[in-house]
Amino acid sequence: MRRATVRRLLVPISFAIFAVGCGAGQPIDAQAVRRSFSKLQSALDSQDAQTICRLLAPIGQASSLAVLQAGMPQLQRMSRQQLQGEIEDCARSLRPSDIEPLKRGLTGLSLRTVALVHDHDLATARAVSAGRSLNLIFVKLAGEWRLAFGNR
Repeated sequence: MRRATVRRLLVPISFAIFAVGCGAGQPIDAQAVRRSFSKLQSALDSQDAQTICRLLAPIGQASSLAVLQAGMPQLQRMSRQQLQGEIEDCARSLRPSDIEPLKRGLTGLSLRTVALVHDHDLATARAVSAGRSLNLIFVKLAGEWRLAFGNR
């Protein structure tokens, strides 16, 4: 992944988070999504590029939830080796200046609701803190929930 790809993944937070409605409301291991989000927040605080890249889905720019859903089969066909290669490329390219907008946008947020989207490998979550609220999308790849970023 080149630096330009990293920048596309980490566009300013106001444009990077998917704004979506609630999912199907089906049961989910919400704690697994919350643990992943908490690990991402900790990695952002410590600027742990390897962990940050592991907990972000390697989707590049997706224009909508529907586009992300359509792309899930291709993402799920990635081998663990390919996925690890994406993570390593991202970690090598990630700079503190890339991390800061994401850190500012996610610091202080906690996940209130987590719901599955129709195919069980996507989840929506409502993140809140004093005075602000964001809707987030998580994708499950190689058994781990990862935060998905892209433009609306």
